[in-house]
Amino acid sequence: MIALVAMLGNYAFAQNEAPKSAKSCMECHGTYGEKSAKNVSIIINQLTPNEIKMRLIVLQRDSYEALFGPWGGESRKVMRKNAKELSDAEIVEVANYFGKK
Repeated sequence: MIALVAMLGNYAFAQNEAPKSAKSCMECHGTYGEKSAKNVSIIINQLTPNEIKMRLIVLQRDSYEALFGPWGGESRKVMRKNAKELSDAEIVEVANYFGKK
């Protein structure tokens, strides 16, 4: 029971540390970007902040497949929508939060 409380406490703390712009990413990629979203994405916390920024910008411009190949079906639609809602400053926040340290 104590371990569960400790885990939940850490989860809540991590959620509070994350920038607001990263919250929707966490739904599929995990609190720290440690999950493969829908088992089709790369694990984003293994990318550098610059790699994440580049991928989000490319998604905003609908050029992802040209650079990285086809992927994801519905996941692609969700990612495009989420990326297009991010400002340049939010992209930096998300990339710095999830990117490899």
